[in-house]
Amino acid sequence: MQAELYADVVFAVNFFMDLFILYTTGKIVRKKAKPWRLASASMLAAFLYCLILFAPGMYSIFHNILGSIIIASAAVLSAFAPIKPKQFAICVGTAFLSAFTIGGCCLALSNKIGNVSVMILFAASVISYTALKFIQRRLEKYRLSKQFFCLVKIYFEEEFSEVLALCDTGNTLTDPITGAPVIVAEFNAVKNCLPDYIVELFSECKQDDLDAIIELTAETEFAERIRLIPFRSVGTKSGVLVGFRPDKIEIDLNGKIISKNAIVAIYRAEQRLSPDNEYNALLNPALLEN
Repeated sequence: MQAELYADVVFAVNFFMDLFILYTTGKIVRKKAKPWRLASASMLAAFLYCLILFAPGMYSIFHNILGSIIIASAAVLSAFAPIKPKQFAICVGTAFLSAFTIGGCCLALSNKIGNVSVMILFAASVISYTALKFIQRRLEKYRLSKQFFCLVKIYFEEEFSEVLALCDTGNTLTDPITGAPVIVAEFNAVKNCLPDYIVELFSECKQDDLDAIIELTAETEFAERIRLIPFRSVGTKSGVLVGFRPDKIEIDLNGKIISKNAIVAIYRAEQRLSPDNEYNALLNPALLEN
């Protein structure tokens, strides 16, 4: 007996599975996408699959690994563009990994239960997402265990803050005025040594309002210490971090204390540098050079 395929059913099933795959991919590679972009990318992927499956002559040409790569690439670009080539390749690979994991879970569950149903697809999706996130966290913990951490004390007037900093080779930020290396620190980790009006500024999430920053600090001693640090990062074309020049910083290197001049850039109040709160600052490696 030959099974009948209905285009609307195939489209619906592929849409929801592609939506889950793209959502999982974004979570794993930490690439944000708006819900409407995930939905439109999933619709595109489902449409392309139906086109290959039902259009005359398309099945024999594209129902293979080439067709899968084309669909995955189109979906990733639609969901996450603009994206750099390296991260694009990682996203496509992660999407394939997610799809294979779901397929394996569906096969295992259908062998136990007897057929593939909506509940099996849902269960396979939940199991796959949990497994992939677990693997990701274990890999990140292993990577972090191989990296270098140190305690840093940041002194400002009569106060100081202590942060646990990751020596990040990707942090090459410097002060545009003095060329001093930059430490990126979470707001909550350094707020106790900042003036009240700066704390209020960040607490109200106005750190992107440069006019407000200039107005608040114009008539204060902090005006001479304020710095605007331009930066570029994955997923962000460009941006500006508000920083300040502390009185000094002390870096604890296995009991050996070294003092350095540096600029402290304040990371957004509502965000974290480490997903698992394992550190709260990023150290420029130049600060460890003699």
